[in-house]
Amino acid sequence: MQQPLSKNLTTHQLKKLAPNTTILQLLAEARQDGPITKQTIDDIATKHSLPPAWIRATAQFYDTLNPQEDQYPVQCCNGEACRAAGGDEVKQQIKNDSRLNVGTITCVGLCGHGPAAMVENRPISLANKKTRDSLINYLTKGGDLRSKTPTCDYFIQPLGTVQHILPKLASPSQIATIGPEHYQLLKKIIEVKNPDYIREQIRISQLRGRGGAGFPTAIKLDAVANSPVKDGSNRRFVVINGDEGDAGSYIDKELMESAPHLVLEGALLAAYGVGATAIYIYIRHEYPRAIKQMQRAVEQIKESYIISTNLSVGIINCPIHIIKGEGAYVCGEETSLLRSIEGLPAQVSVRPPYPAQEGLYGCPTAVQNVETICNLPIIFEHGAEKYAQVGSEKSRGTKLVSINSVVQRPGLYEAPFGTPISTIINDWAGGVSKGRKIQAVQIGGPLGAILPPDLLDTPLSFEDLDRAGGTLGHGSIVVYDDRVDLLAIAQGLYSFAAKESCGKCFPCRLGTTRGEELIRDMRSDGIKRDKLQLLNDLNETLEEGSLCGLGGMIPTPIKSLIRFFPHLWSVEAEPL
Repeated sequence: MQQPLSKNLTTHQLKKLAPNTTILQLLAEARQDGPITKQTIDDIATKHSLPPAWIRATAQFYDTLNPQEDQYPVQCCNGEACRAAGGDEVKQQIKNDSRLNVGTITCVGLCGHGPAAMVENRPISLANKKTRDSLINYLTKGGDLRSKTPTCDYFIQPLGTVQHILPKLASPSQIATIGPEHYQLLKKIIEVKNPDYIREQIRISQLRGRGGAGFPTAIKLDAVANSPVKDGSNRRFVVINGDEGDAGSYIDKELMESAPHLVLEGALLAAYGVGATAIYIYIRHEYPRAIKQMQRAVEQIKESYIISTNLSVGIINCPIHIIKGEGAYVCGEETSLLRSIEGLPAQVSVRPPYPAQEGLYGCPTAVQNVETICNLPIIFEHGAEKYAQVGSEKSRGTKLVSINSVVQRPGLYEAPFGTPISTIINDWAGGVSKGRKIQAVQIGGPLGAILPPDLLDTPLSFEDLDRAGGTLGHGSIVVYDDRVDLLAIAQGLYSFAAKESCGKCFPCRLGTTRGEELIRDMRSDGIKRDKLQLLNDLNETLEEGSLCGLGGMIPTPIKSLIRFFPHLWSVEAEPL
């Protein structure tokens, strides 16, 4: 029997809807027949005896469902990686040549082939002029859009460099041959070890989360396994966060597309370790190929009886659900992600209680990002002690990093923690093209610091980047060459955060908009002392008063620009 999450809206919603059905799912199904309209909302509300305002609030929260959103034939990516590759100019060219209203999107995961766009739910690279011309011809005259959608190019590091995950990636055509033999490790562990063994080995490995904050994975899993279930059931959940929205990052995208069984094996190990009764894998809608590959992999292991609702047939009783996001960057925050799975507007929840205590449907929930969960099979394959020997001070193992198209060999790299950032950018990725210079590097997505060239010898690790005034985040690296207007990037970061704010807390809801306005005024009217002081005060308010990392960390790249690039903020001489 479905149990309620809260004492208000969600309780009532679950009573009105069938089990495993949400408002978000109903809207997504209706969207397949055309844009969501007022009539669509009224029909859903009438059929399920729900207030139309609840349906409307959910629809308006998500980009793909919002009835007030214009339906654009093409949406150009406005993430930092694509802007660094000239995305603003490409977007303007398409608008001028096609005379169509071109929308924006962030991010489609083709950062190594930027600039990119989404056309008819299909990510395409616009880096090639022939592709751009083909797109313009398609938009103006119809016919076929002839464009192959590239995926990330994989570059293997020099011999002797430790690699754990990259060798397990396969092309999509090879995945069809991957079968249950890849789950022998999982079978063996379940047959001879108890769940405590899983968590203990993860503790020994010193694995930290790869999604941003670097929280110790074992501590989170222990909390889920040991927290009481307040609704009286035995339900516990593992939620895999595949809502990778950091511009410049396509790590999780490549893992889900090219190693879906590695993702599933890691998820099942975590589920066994915490006693989970279900796994939810949440994937952003901008990754249609990843959704398809993960759904296919789940069907493969169902057909092979790897998972089953009957323990006498399958090896683990833990159904896996694939949830498609509908366009909201804030869903990368774990409490927003859980509200979205429940079918609600993905607003941030106040903590405590933490999801490990009261998460999805009020039950203990382990939220892990895709790359983190992919490390679990690696730990048990090589041994936790051996895994912990790789890396640096407080960062163990390896880290996948993705680099944007400004470098000569963009792609996905695997670096042992402690590898200098300059080695990754200059030696492995070849640096920027001849005649250009590296002006700055942003690590960790739109909430990550922007570092100057003289800090690029900083080792890639949680602790070293923290000491340098940066943050590792998800592991994306966006290189800005000397053609990029960094103040325009700063304005775009605030604008992005303002659009993606869930709106629940005052500092983020209004502060991000005010920040965008301040930078815009400075770019047009010059740097004034009072405006710069106001910007510093605003950043302090965002950091101290925001409910989650979106508002609390958006000052990070702005403050790093002020600290490391003082020439950008030279105050104009003021009259005495």
